[in-house]
Amino acid sequence: MLNIIKSYVYLFLGVIAGIMLVSVLRNGEINWGLIGAITALSVLGFFAVLFIRKGIEGKKS
Repeated sequence: MLNIIKSYVYLFLGVIAGIMLVSVLRNGEINWGLIGAITALSVLGFFAVLFIRKGIEGKKS
């Protein structure tokens, strides 16, 4: 389970780093509003996927 959580955290960090890189390349500065919105959506997605996996594992046993 710890490996799954680590992989989701790395995915989240990769998405944030990619958005910051594209924002800097396109605008010359970091768009903090966009970073905040994507961070919030990524955190919600992280917990949604985590809880869905826990629910699926709970039904199997």
